[in-house]
Amino acid sequence: MRRRLVSMLLASAMVLSMGVSSLGAEETKAAETKAAEETVAAEEAEAAEEVKVDYSKYEPGVTVEADKESPTGYKATFVYKQQESYEGLEGEIVKVRMYSDVMMLFDPEEGTGVKNYTPDAQSATNGPNATAIDPSEYRDGLFTAGGSGPVALYVEMEKLENGLWGTQVVLPSGAFVYNFEVTDEKGNVKSRLDDPSNPTFVNEAAGTRSLSSKVYVPYAAAQGKGMFEGRSYADRSVELPRNSVAVGTVDFVAYESAAGTLRGLSVYLPFGYNADREEPYKVLYLSHGMSSDMTGNELRWMNEGDVQNIMDNLVAEGKAEPFVVVTMDNQFIDGKWWNYDAIWAETELIIKYIEENYNVCTEREGRAYAGLSMGGITTSNMLLNHPDLFSYFGIWSAANTEIPDEELVKAQAGKVNLMFAGGVWDFGLESVQTLQGKLKELGLEGECLVVPGAHDWETWQLIYAYAAENFFFKEVADYSGYEPGVTVEKDEASATGYTATFVYKEQESYDGLEGDITKVRLYSDCMMLFMPEDSTEDLDYANAPYSIAQGAWGGLYQDGLFPAGGNGSTTLYVTMDKIGDDLWGAKVALPSGAYVYNFEVTDEKGNVKSRLDDPSNPTFVNEAAGTRSLSSKVYIPYDEKQGTGEFLGMELADRSVELPREDEKVGKVDFNAYTSVAGSTRGYCVYLPYGYDATREEPYKVLYLSHGASSDMSGNELRWMNEGDVQNIMDNLVADGKCEPFVVVTMDNQFIDGARWNYDAIWGEHQLIMADVEAKYNVSKEREGRAYAGLSMGGITTSNMLMNHPELFSYYGIWSAANTTMPDEALVKAQAGSVKLLYAGGVWDFGLSSVKTLQGKLAELGLEGDLLVVPGAHDWETWQLIYAYAATNFFFK
Repeated sequence: MRRRLVSMLLASAMVLSMGVSSLGAEETKAAETKAAEETVAAEEAEAAEEVKVDYSKYEPGVTVEADKESPTGYKATFVYKQQESYEGLEGEIVKVRMYSDVMMLFDPEEGTGVKNYTPDAQSATNGPNATAIDPSEYRDGLFTAGGSGPVALYVEMEKLENGLWGTQVVLPSGAFVYNFEVTDEKGNVKSRLDDPSNPTFVNEAAGTRSLSSKVYVPYAAAQGKGMFEGRSYADRSVELPRNSVAVGTVDFVAYESAAGTLRGLSVYLPFGYNADREEPYKVLYLSHGMSSDMTGNELRWMNEGDVQNIMDNLVAEGKAEPFVVVTMDNQFIDGKWWNYDAIWAETELIIKYIEENYNVCTEREGRAYAGLSMGGITTSNMLLNHPDLFSYFGIWSAANTEIPDEELVKAQAGKVNLMFAGGVWDFGLESVQTLQGKLKELGLEGECLVVPGAHDWETWQLIYAYAAENFFFKEVADYSGYEPGVTVEKDEASATGYTATFVYKEQESYDGLEGDITKVRLYSDCMMLFMPEDSTEDLDYANAPYSIAQGAWGGLYQDGLFPAGGNGSTTLYVTMDKIGDDLWGAKVALPSGAYVYNFEVTDEKGNVKSRLDDPSNPTFVNEAAGTRSLSSKVYIPYDEKQGTGEFLGMELADRSVELPREDEKVGKVDFNAYTSVAGSTRGYCVYLPYGYDATREEPYKVLYLSHGASSDMSGNELRWMNEGDVQNIMDNLVADGKCEPFVVVTMDNQFIDGARWNYDAIWGEHQLIMADVEAKYNVSKEREGRAYAGLSMGGITTSNMLMNHPELFSYYGIWSAANTTMPDEALVKAQAGSVKLLYAGGVWDFGLSSVKTLQGKLAELGLEGDLLVVPGAHDWETWQLIYAYAATNFFFK
């Protein structure tokens, strides 16, 4: 609307100009000026009306919220609260501006390779440069950058009541620094103010503070992929604070310097840090760059660089080993600016202080050093002069290119790991690449990462996240001797006693992908670990007391943690090592039980293909119906290291009942198909226990088992057999004499003749399935020998079966969801004493509430039943536990 109105006004001005062209030059100029003024006034009036915001609902500070009108899907509302007084200012505050040097947008296709950039597309000294674009103009392929005044975003704030000022800004995903600038009535200006309602980091031990406040913006699909040099950079969720208590801590401390003064340090300790752990934590020493402040530089990486959030997320998601990070102040030491001898003397004292006060590695193999800008020069000096101290060096955004002792450097070939990095518009990148070339000639190889950014914190956040995930302490494990697929073996170094080694073999081609595969991730939505509260109340397990991944090092597992999942936010992703031309490897320590897993592959153009099962360990397939299940499986034995896993009086750590038997006492699964009501072919599966006898005089009792809603429209008959582990659980319980040998039938109830979870359609199909099963197998045709159970939507189906056809089954398992509406109470009451009920769900299961509601209603009508709550969510780890309990203690008991 605004753009259209402005165009109309401009057109009117042109007509007016043409109409008066016969007038004199002065009259013509006056008419044109008036038309232009009217245009600008109209535009400003409409713009003011367009951005009018109701700030009454916002508290002082910054509020980030979803906004469908925003090109990024989000907006940030800043409300600044004036301070009572400002040093150097007088009288009334007449103007406030929010500003940030990293919120402007740039297109890396413009001016790539130039060493600086400006708000204009042309520079007199460097030719074409990248053009600064307002964040409100966001589109896929633009990236935030800054690092200098000419490209800082300044937004004049609206004056509100009670000393408040407000503005709104559109921002893409990530962590951004911001500050305020205030002007008094005499024109005096005070800048670099952080947000009093969202203050920056402070080190009270050293009396120092960082420079800026921070705002965090989630990722939305509207932002696109953000591809740059084959990598996607749009989703920067790794920089956001975790919504969980499973986060590390930062200690702000001070040590005595060589000059006898106190100097500050910041120390990041990962979640679960144990000062008494037998194996010391690996440690990264991290240097900042040049700063406008003389002190407080030890806070820069933790605040502006977002180290804590990045580490918390990578550790929790199994993408980085939990290591310690130490950040220090190298800038001004004993009257000297960036003096390497002074920095080296302080480094010795810092390492000594850290090793005396924290459980960190004291060997070079467990130490790393990195830095940005002047800190990159410091890192290169550390490599060139003291390479014996660290095994990993990150030289970012500047480097010393003079090599004082080539023989010393040559001696490090094969002993040090190097990562060079910078932004595409980074003036420090050239020296970094120069040093990379010189060291390569001397036998020291290292990759160079170039990201879409300049000499700024947006660049360094990207570099740090990459380095923590892919570089620091990332020695490629020894995968020699492992075949494609998954190998589970005893591992004394693992906290669970076992490690699973996954080797993925690329397929020859993938539908929808092009070129080389550049990244493979192993993932599972049920390998994350959680600590349940002593409660059976519904909980939001994304905010449970613990929310951590079990990394390959095995250091996070502890007794009382349980695997759970069921949605994307709690999925474990592990980036795999490339170990051959078409092979990728990963190691994960897991506790006892059966787990689903899949792979996600990315091509060189950033296209992603997910939900791939393991070609060397494929999922279940029903060839009779032309269907398949979703995931491959891995099975982990129990070790005493795992403890008891006690929860509500049950010991649940030992889940050996889910593992395949290694003797001959195993049943079999038949994959069947039948003709549906609609005349189509539909699948069902039948588990036959060990020793099944088709001619046995007494028919086998039979359980009909329904799955839940699935992302696939077919193949659901396979879910309980594959993901739910029914065959293994039954084999073990029957062999151990813990349940009688009964038959289990699993069906596809989801999508029938165009209807999703339509009970009438399900009932019609069930009659056909039951008739087909009874015709083919030696199973009971009496209600006393029949049971029905289901999970989630299958739990609702089970409750519908109970309420509408209670004469068919004598046992009902209503798990993880229920229909709480009773159509015929008299019919239900009539079943009192003749049916047995087991209600169940996970402690964080969103379906548990409806199950308990139905339990209460049926109890009032005389139908009693037990409620089982296990430590899990709405996921297969929960349903495996429930099924094993039900087969042992409930069905046909």
